[in-house]
Formats: sequence, structure tokens, C-alpha cells
Amino acid sequence: MYEADHFTRAGGRIFLEVSAKAIDLGGVRHIQTFHRDITEKKRMQEELLQSQKMESIGVLAGGIAHDFNNILTAILGHAEILRRLSGPADEAAQRRIKTIEDAARRAGQMVSKLLSFARKDSLEMVPTDLNDVVRDTLELLERTLVNRDVKAVMELESSLPAMYGDAIQLEQVITNLIVNAVDSMSAGGMVTVRTALAAIDKDAVQHHPLLTEGDYAVLTVADSGEGIPPGIMDRIFEPFFTTKGPGKGTGLGLAMVYGIVKAHKGEIRVRSELGKGTTFEIYLPVSDLPVAEAEPIFYGDMAGKENILVVDDEKDVLSYAKEILEAQGYKVVATDNPIYAQDLFRQIAPGIDVVITDMVMPLVSGRELVRQFRKIKPDVKIIAMSGLETGSPAGERKEIQAFLKKPFEGVHLLSVVRRVLDAAQPRNLAEEADTPQTPQS
Repeated sequence: MYEADHFTRAGGRIFLEVSAKAIDLGGVRHIQTFHRDITEKKRMQEELLQSQKMESIGVLAGGIAHDFNNILTAILGHAEILRRLSGPADEAAQRRIKTIEDAARRAGQMVSKLLSFARKDSLEMVPTDLNDVVRDTLELLERTLVNRDVKAVMELESSLPAMYGDAIQLEQVITNLIVNAVDSMSAGGMVTVRTALAAIDKDAVQHHPLLTEGDYAVLTVADSGEGIPPGIMDRIFEPFFTTKGPGKGTGLGLAMVYGIVKAHKGEIRVRSELGKGTTFEIYLPVSDLPVAEAEPIFYGDMAGKENILVVDDEKDVLSYAKEILEAQGYKVVATDNPIYAQDLFRQIAPGIDVVITDMVMPLVSGRELVRQFRKIKPDVKIIAMSGLETGSPAGERKEIQAFLKKPFEGVHLLSVVRRVLDAAQPRNLAEEADTPQTPQS
């Protein structure tokens, strides 16, 4: 018994399981063969293998994210402290520090995208500027395009209203489409990314059955590549379907694109001509609300005199959080040992207003630490932080008042601390809080 692959008249590929044996019929020896079509079996085996690969990527991504985000928090945090200490007069130092901060933020976004791909995070739908998403994505892909001799052209509608979407997921859509376009242009070429506004009325709905009447932001990604053969056009959005060679593609890129567009209540259309290129059009409903602009935050608004216990096994993160909080008047007790933190809290619990703890630590996990703190002081306010999770599980929401996703900046740490404390009781900045005495370890 053996396996063989053959090609049909239509050009399709099928896999056969072949077995043969010799039989005697009337003194004449014949060869009897059985051919069983195992194409579907092979496809399922391939999908299982790819699923296992993706599961492994998810585990790897989680491990990388935890350690890498701790490092980025330390880099971003201490760069922020340097910027504050150097003062605005030292322009050269300020420029270099800003470069460090921007690089750390970009690295954090890359880790977030990796986790989003591996875990399929839920969408964070907010009014989003699609033009900004296009610009940011092309900036990230600039080196890839240059190395492959591909020119990128942006044609963006300046008056495009905000659309309701998840910027990180939309970046993933644009990235996948551009990477596919680049792969289809082995000798270089051009990718055009444009945005436009389209109104879908009653007549247009007949041609866009997945859409309802209204205004839509239209994202177009067009390339000058080889084009898609008509015979496979109906399969390009199927999971695990790929025309790339072994090891060059998972077959999940366009499937992810389709899923993300569908989750945005949009529609994706594709047209292609062999030898001339492929064009993807994506319709996304616009938002009635404008893109929210971040309000300027003043550190003075987040000062306080409360007592805070900080627990994190990463000493660089610990020292950064301690310095930022103390600079705003808080009285901080910090430890990098979660076991010692339990003994410490038993002694100083009456004077502690809020605990900030990492959730992934050796010896004792953050969740166990939170439970121990609650046993000692049931009403203590707790802020969890981690480079892995996007929030606390439903069963723990009553145990944790807020969550800080690493890497975070000082302004985020201070605003979360202030919000948790102000929710606990009315502020009285004039009231002096007693400093907890730290026992000797």
C-alpha cells in the first residue's frame, strides 16, 4: 500500500491511497488494485498540523510577551524619568530620549499584535481614523517594501469620517493584504492603498447583500502582481488554503482578513486579472462619533499622599513604579519577593490604601497573592498589572479594581492609581497619611 498524488483534467490535485495484489483467475494471473481518494483526509491532516503550529505560536507568544513587556516597561519608564530629569533646556537629550520612548512603544505594539494574532482577542471597537491606520501600517512595512523593490502609493480621502473599528485588527488586515501583494510581485511592482467614502442606498444594497443602507469607508489595496487564477478565486478566504510553497505560508492570512472585516460588519470584495494584478475592496461602516482626542493630562491632577504597596519580581519595573509614585507625593513600600510581600502586608495592612501587584511571578502567582491580601484586609484596593493579559477574568473582577497592561507609562500608572483611590473615598489632599513602617527582611 502506498500514497500517490495525481492531477485531474481540470488541473486540480488529488491524493490516492493505492493497494495491489496478485490474483489467479482461471490460471491467468491478474493484478487487482484499489484506489481510494484520500484528498479530504490529507486536507484534514494538514489543517490539524497547522492548528497545532498556531497553538505552539500562541504559547510561545505568551511567554515572549510576558518577559518582553517587562523589559519594555523598564525601558519606557526609566526613559520617562530621564526626560523629566534632563529638563526641556537640553534639546539634544530630549530628542534622543524621545527616540527611545517611540521605539519602546512600537515594540510594545508589535508584541500586542503578536498576542492578538495568537489569541484572537476580542475587538476594541472605537471611532477610528482609517487614514491614520493606513499611514501607521505602511510606515511599519516600509523596510519590507523597499527590500522587495515594491513602491507603495497612498491615495487617502482627506474628508473621510471616522469609522467604528479596532485599529490593531485593521492594521492586521492591511498588513496581510500588502504582504500577499508583495509576494505576488517577484520582480517588484506597485501597491496602491486608497481610502474613499461611499454611500450605499437601496439600489446599491442589491449589489452589496452583506451591507445595509448608510455611509461606508472604503479601503482599497491594489497591486500590479500576477493576479489570482480564476479556478481558485472561490477558495482564497478558506482557512489553510494557500498557493505558496511548503514553509512559505499558513493559509490563514486572508481567512483572518475575512473574519476581521465580518466582525466589523463590513464587506470585502476582490477582483483580479492574470498578469495585471489584484484589487481588494473593503467596506466599513462609518461612525456617528468623531475620533476621540486624548485630553492633556497634568501630573498635578494625580498627586496624592496615600500609602501604596508595590509587588513585582522585576526590579527595574519596581524601581520605576516606586520613583514615579513617590515623585507625586505617594508613600511607597516596594518588594520584589511575593512571599515576603505577604508577611510584610500582615504588618502594615492597616496603613495601606492600595496594592499594585504583578500577576505573573515565580514562587507565588499574583492571583494567589491577591487572595492572601484579601484574607488579611478584605476591603484593600488592588491594581493588577501584567504583560500577558488584557484584563481580569470575570470571576476576579470583584477582587481587582483596575488592570495595567505592560508596557505602561507613568501617566497611565498615576491616572489608574488616582481613579481607584478616588472611587474608594472622597479625596482630601490636606489630610496627611501615616507612612507605613517597613520591617527589616
